[in-house]
Amino acid sequence: MARRLMSSFWGSGGNSASASRATSPDPPAADIAAQEMADIDEAMNAAGLVMNDDIEGAEARLKGGDSAFHLLALGVCTFMQSILGVEKEQMNEAGARLGQCCTKADADLYKTRWKTQKSHRLYAPGSEFKLVQAEANLMIAVVSVMQESLPGVIKGFWKMKTAFDTLQTLIKAQEEAFKKRREALEKNVGKETNGAAKAAEGRREDKMPGSVDDKEFAEYTTKDPSPRSSSSSEVFVDANTGIEPPSGTQTPAGKLAGPAMPASPVVDMLENPIDAFIYSATNMCFGILLLLISMIPPVFSGPLGMVGLRGDRDRGLKMLWQSTKFDNVNGAIAALVLLQYYNGQLAFGDILRTPRDLDEGSNDAHGWPEERCKALLASMRRRYPDSGLWKLEEARGYINTRRMKQGLEILKNNMNSKMMQVNALNAFELGLSSMFSREWMLMDDTFKQCMGLNSWSHALYLYIRACAELEMYRNAMARGDTEEAKKRKTEAQNHLEQAPKQAGKTSILARPMPFEIFVLHKIGKWEARAKKMGLDMADVIGVSPAGEMSFLWNGGKKMSMEELVDAESDLSWDRLTAPEDKKAEIMAEADEKGVRDVAVASLERERGRWTESREILNEVIKVDRNAFKGPFKDDYVLPSAYYELAVLAWFECCEGPKSVSSAAITTASTATTPLPSRSQTPAPPGTPGELNERAKELSLGVTAKSRPTTANGAPAAGFTRSSVETSNNATNGEKQGINPSRTVKEAEAYRKHKALECLGLLEKVGGWGGFILDARMGLRVQIGLENVRWLIAKKGWNA
Repeated sequence: MARRLMSSFWGSGGNSASASRATSPDPPAADIAAQEMADIDEAMNAAGLVMNDDIEGAEARLKGGDSAFHLLALGVCTFMQSILGVEKEQMNEAGARLGQCCTKADADLYKTRWKTQKSHRLYAPGSEFKLVQAEANLMIAVVSVMQESLPGVIKGFWKMKTAFDTLQTLIKAQEEAFKKRREALEKNVGKETNGAAKAAEGRREDKMPGSVDDKEFAEYTTKDPSPRSSSSSEVFVDANTGIEPPSGTQTPAGKLAGPAMPASPVVDMLENPIDAFIYSATNMCFGILLLLISMIPPVFSGPLGMVGLRGDRDRGLKMLWQSTKFDNVNGAIAALVLLQYYNGQLAFGDILRTPRDLDEGSNDAHGWPEERCKALLASMRRRYPDSGLWKLEEARGYINTRRMKQGLEILKNNMNSKMMQVNALNAFELGLSSMFSREWMLMDDTFKQCMGLNSWSHALYLYIRACAELEMYRNAMARGDTEEAKKRKTEAQNHLEQAPKQAGKTSILARPMPFEIFVLHKIGKWEARAKKMGLDMADVIGVSPAGEMSFLWNGGKKMSMEELVDAESDLSWDRLTAPEDKKAEIMAEADEKGVRDVAVASLERERGRWTESREILNEVIKVDRNAFKGPFKDDYVLPSAYYELAVLAWFECCEGPKSVSSAAITTASTATTPLPSRSQTPAPPGTPGELNERAKELSLGVTAKSRPTTANGAPAAGFTRSSVETSNNATNGEKQGINPSRTVKEAEAYRKHKALECLGLLEKVGGWGGFILDARMGLRVQIGLENVRWLIAKKGWNA
């Protein structure tokens, strides 16, 4: 019965509303309920077209309806356009449409007070209209906050608070209803057979909103790690699974393989379609709200706390996963937010939870649930085969696992969406990825395309284009191509001169864009230096601006070994084009040297050369803090250096000490994962990168037999010098007969020391004060603090 109701309600039929209006033999109360269900059905099915990049089709189907649900869906269409494209006119239109939706929902809610409905619904009559108001207010809040005025921000916070309170009321109603049903089930347990009792227990375990039963995700795990046949296609998978990723062009949605999305007992229990709509939408909206508030850096979160808004990342993520179990537009929006969080925000961090410290079978929401994300993406690609949004997320999955070529190929072939906003997002991702892969011409062309697709921050686009032109200028100078060098130099200088004129046209929370402040700072610094030295601006630029931008976007985390080595070569002082005496003067500036050093140290860390990275950073932090103060000084260098030291301490904590046996480390940590970062795919055998790795192995005394491998015999992902040294030291320790009980204590003491060291460094950065891009660094620090504090509490290392 439940499945038939859900099937009819969430099916593809979108003309039920008009049929219901024509004739209805039901009594008035039943007729009203049926009409309401038909309106929701039509509106949500139309809104689902947005997730397939068909906003025009969605709007055409929605303009014939006048219910609160139709107005909400129309508001969602305009809201998605305005947010994806950051266009002011569309934001204003979205605000107007959503305001009309609130008015209509309020009128319909008032009507429900004068009618009585006898039903077996989970929610009280009228809850659906409260939800519509909450969704509309939440979207109005986002639009208002993105407007460039203080009154707009204040209005946005108030609307957000209103939506927050309404959603909390609905959540409380859910909790009470599930509690009553659970108590009723418990009374009947004794009367049932053992098998029926177990079935009831399984249904009871997942009744609370926001809870996720680990058993429900057992089907996400790929059982067979062996390679698939050549006719089978895969969405992105990690390199160490042994499954070959698709090469070249995009995989057709119909052929996507991957674990199936598991069924949910909650979905089956919600027999009334309106309840299903409210439940999925409430979890989606409140989950997004809790997640977004939790991620706002402290520099921006103060006003939210003043109005009583507090985030909860763990609960928010779990509620979003709950919403994805529903095959409707609410589940699709929740899926999109989750994938963007894991592939975007979480991928930006470095200090993350590792499998070795998670309980066996845990589905901890703060880690990177690769199998769950893989299954979720495959499901969305099947449901919305024409959408560029899901292809973009697939590309991010490849890039975040250091497979840049596969990701770039997908992005290059994903510029034909019917939604200009999706093309703009794709172009921006393509531009950044080409910067990480050092494809300068593609980088320049892509950000030029971005300027034609939206008006978000042309100052930043021009600056990044100048970075690309400067690298091509330096390449031409190195090979002696004077004609090409002259062309590229002119282009670089033109972009740098135009960028400041475009700044200030966009703001966040009534504040200037952080990266635009950075752009103005860098260009001002170079202009002052050019005037002082009597040279062209392009010739007084010091360390590679593209390399600096890659560091600020954490691009090293996405590079293969060869790309890391090449990126480090771009940071060489030899690439400067200033005369030797002026070059020495530039190199002597403390902040200029500091920018290069922290960028190099970050790349060294990603290469597994932790000792070298620490040595560089220790030299940086010896410099007096006052050396980074003053006009046009890069004051982010010192806090960045301390953050990098914190990352090293975390990596060392997760790996464990090298002077004890591997068995002791395993016992102390419950698993053995050499690096906490996402895995790195080794270069194919015979390439320069592979030969270089083999040379390192020989120098460390590693043979082919001792090198870690995956299930299919391929070199293990994340293989680094550090992991080799750990293996060798562990073997030597075992030969010497080290006492296991003593080494377990040593390993635990070492890890505790490193965790507390990491925490102290992060707290130092968190309390540093204002500096350029402090909000951006604050996000990485915030992610790190959550995870290191979690580990310290879990292990009982506070004392």
